[in-house]
Amino acid sequence: AGGTLNVGYSGGQSNVLWIDGAGVSGSAILTNCSVSVGNSGANNNSMIITNGGRFYYDSAGSYVGNAAADNVLCVVGGGAGASIYNGGNRTLYVGSGNGARNTLVIDGGGILGSAVMTNVNTLNIAYRPASGSSNNVVIVTNRGVLALGAGTHSIGNADNNTYYSSDNGLEIAAGGRVYSAGPLIVGNMAYQACLARNRLVVRDADSLLDMGAKNITVGIETGNGYGVSNSFFVIDAGLVTNAGSVSIGMSGVANEANGPVPPYTTSTTAPWKRHCASRIAAQRPRTNATVRLVSRRHEAAFAAAKSVESKPLARAKTS
Repeated sequence: AGGTLNVGYSGGQSNVLWIDGAGVSGSAILTNCSVSVGNSGANNNSMIITNGGRFYYDSAGSYVGNAAADNVLCVVGGGAGASIYNGGNRTLYVGSGNGARNTLVIDGGGILGSAVMTNVNTLNIAYRPASGSSNNVVIVTNRGVLALGAGTHSIGNADNNTYYSSDNGLEIAAGGRVYSAGPLIVGNMAYQACLARNRLVVRDADSLLDMGAKNITVGIETGNGYGVSNSFFVIDAGLVTNAGSVSIGMSGVANEANGPVPPYTTSTTAPWKRHCASRIAAQRPRTNATVRLVSRRHEAAFAAAKSVESKPLARAKTS
């Protein structure tokens, strides 16, 4: 098994890793490691898998924002070749420790199967916040695909004196697809913790959450906690199917199943531009380090460019 690749570590900020297949599926591959996008106080870092690029990992769990904020992992499709993140049957954390405002986006660009995150055994969004974790979100949109394994997946998970976790979410929009082989919990609280306004949203026609006969639990208190409130499960024109059971509020929890509807993070017009391209464009003048994996047949073109940052958005643009 490989080690860990850190895109921003111990205070390192505004670093970018691109895995760009230049339109040829599998021509740019990073493998045999885990990845941490923003680790130990490293903020505003990004990892982009696009144009048929692929990432396979074979190590411990991977992170988007481990005790860090404003980090982004994007899997972007829509062109020739499928962009793929293979999780190696491990755990993926989006916002761990006191991580805040970290984002995972899987954007298919309107083509089903062109942006895929698969083989993720367990997905934890805002996991065990050390001193408060908020506004971490996973967005599956524009016919992007997320395939989850048999682990217990959670949106807002706090225990063992880990205090407060709020406003975290899994949002499926614009034809996005999520397939789960394990149960899903929105607001999971154990000993001496507090959770609020964590959400599961399935919106727009053709958007799908297939639970594989596993359960959905919205708000659960399993120990001597301080309270779980206002966890949301919203179905807004999307489809939730094959759920074993759906439980709203367990062990004295106060929740709301279908309203009032919280603000959506997703945009049906240009979620890739909103959550990835605009972020990279804004940080480019102060980028500390950029690593780019590209197809060999395009190396000459990149070498002739004035700078490695001259055309990344144009090549990653989806229709």
